Amino acid sequence: ILGLIAGMGELPKLVAEEARGKGYRVFAIGLEPLADKNLSDHVDSIKKISVGKLGEIIDTLKKHHIKEAVMAGKVPKSLIYKSKIIPSLRTEKLLLSLKDKSDDSILLAIAKELEKDGIKLLNTTDFSSSLMTPEGILTGERLSENEWKDIAFGWKIAKEIGRLDIGQTVVV
Repeated sequence: ILGLIAGMGELPKLVAEEARGKGYRVFAIGLEPLADKNLSDHVDSIKKISVGKLGEIIDTLKKHHIKEAVMAGKVPKSLIYKSKIIPSLRTEKLLLSLKDKSDDSILLAIAKELEKDGIKLLNTTDFSSSLMTPEGILTGERLSENEWKDIAFGWKIAKEIGRLDIGQTVVV
């Protein structure tokens, strides 16, 4: 059984469908108030839990004997930090332990919390191959030396702006 922690958007449904196509049964935690109301049509079972209740999320996954999980879908940080949603004690402790409020810090901390309870967080791309660009040259022509330099430059910048939590895309 694969646990799916589902935020907003279409991605959780696509991940669930691909996981089921690979033979997984999918148990979803639909993060309230974000998860798509039709998510239940794409999973084997679902429980809706408030986005701020990390302890309840983990306890529910354990109760359903989930050993592997994936997170998919958008969860705006404003819901966690600036909304009327009251976080659980475990969520509050996690947020206070962060070195910063970047996406990377939050996701890494959640992954560590899951791992503490015996739940391995898998990569979303393992269940969204239909959305991935295939490896290799897509233009039909080999890249010039200058184009390779542009790619190396862009990759370096994209990694840094991602680390700084200021973006995910670079155009060279």
